[in-house]
Amino acid sequence: MELTLDEQFHSFLWSFALGAVISAVYIVIVVVRELVPPKEIRLFVGDVLFMVFAALMNFIFAAALTNGMVRFYTIFAEIICFGLMYMTIGRLLKNSAAFLYQIICRIYHLVGSFISNVIIKKCVFFIKKCKIVLKKAKK
Repeated sequence: MELTLDEQFHSFLWSFALGAVISAVYIVIVVVRELVPPKEIRLFVGDVLFMVFAALMNFIFAAALTNGMVRFYTIFAEIICFGLMYMTIGRLLKNSAAFLYQIICRIYHLVGSFISNVIIKKCVFFIKKCKIVLKKAKK
């Protein structure tokens, strides 16, 4: 069964969307790798799982939109969108991830140290008061 020109154009545009989704997943993986460098086996397993995810998404896409036929223009659109997103948004997020991580860690440590100091001081004060009350109760 042949697809009409409208259906082909429709699947071409959806191919861009699929390329964007696959690229977004890969960008998240790359940013996480920048923040927490993986060991060799974890890197291998992560890459294999990503490839399985991408292949499964392509299979579902081909089965749903193009009647199970893989078309050159759909793969071309996915690759173009994936490449464009990775080269623009991916590079920007990858380069800024370490900087943003440091800022978030500094804010967390400032807030955490402030809160912990306040809580510790209040707990020490409360414990001292409890000791005084217990000493008075024993007499």
